[in-house]
Amino acid sequence: MKDKIFFAKNKAPKNANNRRGRLIIRNLPFTTDEEQLKEHFSKFGEINDVKLLRKPDGKLIGCGFVQFIVKQNAAKAIAHTSGKDFGGRSIVVDWAIPKNKYETIHTNKEKEENISVKEENVEAVIEEDKTEIKEDSSDDQNNLEKPKTVEDYLTLETIKDECENFVDFETKDNENDIKRKRENNDDDESVISATNKKRFKSHDVKEGLTVFFKNVSFSVNNDELKRFVKERFGPVYYALVCVDRLTEHSKGTAFVKFRDSSSVEACMSSSPEDLTLNGSTMEPQMAIDKEVLDKNKDDKVIHKDNRNLYLIKEGVIIAGTAAANGVSVHDMNKRLELEQWKSQVLKNLNMFVARNRLIIHNLPANMDNKTLKELFTKHTRPNAVLKVVVMRNLKKVDPNGVPISKEYAFVTFKQHEDALKALRSINNNPNIFNSNKRPIVAFSIENRLVLQARQRRIEKSKTSNPLFNKQQPSTSSTENKNKKFNTENNNKNNRSTALSRKKTAELPEYTGITAKEVK
Repeated sequence: MKDKIFFAKNKAPKNANNRRGRLIIRNLPFTTDEEQLKEHFSKFGEINDVKLLRKPDGKLIGCGFVQFIVKQNAAKAIAHTSGKDFGGRSIVVDWAIPKNKYETIHTNKEKEENISVKEENVEAVIEEDKTEIKEDSSDDQNNLEKPKTVEDYLTLETIKDECENFVDFETKDNENDIKRKRENNDDDESVISATNKKRFKSHDVKEGLTVFFKNVSFSVNNDELKRFVKERFGPVYYALVCVDRLTEHSKGTAFVKFRDSSSVEACMSSSPEDLTLNGSTMEPQMAIDKEVLDKNKDDKVIHKDNRNLYLIKEGVIIAGTAAANGVSVHDMNKRLELEQWKSQVLKNLNMFVARNRLIIHNLPANMDNKTLKELFTKHTRPNAVLKVVVMRNLKKVDPNGVPISKEYAFVTFKQHEDALKALRSINNNPNIFNSNKRPIVAFSIENRLVLQARQRRIEKSKTSNPLFNKQQPSTSSTENKNKKFNTENNNKNNRSTALSRKKTAELPEYTGITAKEVK
């Protein structure tokens, strides 16, 4: 029995029969929620339904649906959001079509081609609601059966195929590209290729006569575009509006091949007024060969460590190394427990490693905030420490009425480099407390949602405080302070770059592993 996909509880849209403005959004961040998704798309028009798909255990699968009341607003959302960044990921936005229509299309292809290929993720979008689908033509409406349950639309297997490892078949894709994307897939199942026929490789781009247009009105067809361009810039061989192969909707882009280079120059140097068609100002640019485009995309790929995971290994002591010499069994066991806890906690994508905040374990029971701050100040720059908090058990107090220490604390620094220097100097140092109970220092792990909630409370408190605006400094003085701070910040960063790249040989033997930042 196939696993089912569960939706976050949400009321069905009032106008449930009108599904033409429904979009599917893929490659969503796993930390997003319905409110964030709705806020991102609501600037393009009124939305009456937002759904994120989930596994039975409640985890997101990176795929969701947005229902616009007006179809034109949905088209506008596709044009402005598909391929753009949302929450640190490049999302793919497309029209949603019912599953049974998608299956009908590919069943017909299977009969015609009779080809068995390796398992492939086909660019298709699956509708998920229980209601009847309203299609553009009566023929399509007659061919589609009304599903009885949500499960008739979505299963875990289908959604994994469509949303996790989807293949985006662009207008210029050819069969060789598709085969190359299939090489790493398993042989257990087979689906039919999204292309109906073999495509020849065009050399139009190399001739320098082909122009690519963005922001083309969704209502424009090939003939209308060809006539428009011909009247303004000169004769053309063809004008092709890029159309999605499954939904048959325009993608809002087009290719035009001119007959001579003078027409191309006239088009590229034209004013926005000369490029306005059906209310949309088209954006021309020279068409790029697909191989060059793919290479440029590869060159622009930047691997970002948004959660600072490279810092998690900073200060780790490995048994058998020089740093582990003289470390007690108790300390090694405690370090092992902490590392196991870190690995488990960081499976939650909302958790990240703070760059400016340290956590220190194995504190003496009598150490307070002031003493600990003096210790860290001694091992870094003056005024580098912002805040020190020794954690205490408020339910248990000593004879003096002071809550008992939990023997760990948090230390916040102005700069990351100060925190790094303090960690490498204090962590596992046998001369700080005693050789049998050495300080265990690491970068703190924080919860992004908790920090955001705290910031919202602070902002709400500020807005509700009538004296807050009066206490604010003037704009000019604030700007001057910001400029001064930025200048000092840049100078400090330049000076501290050498610290983060310091060779292990220059550090104390007890330091442990030193992390290398991912660039």
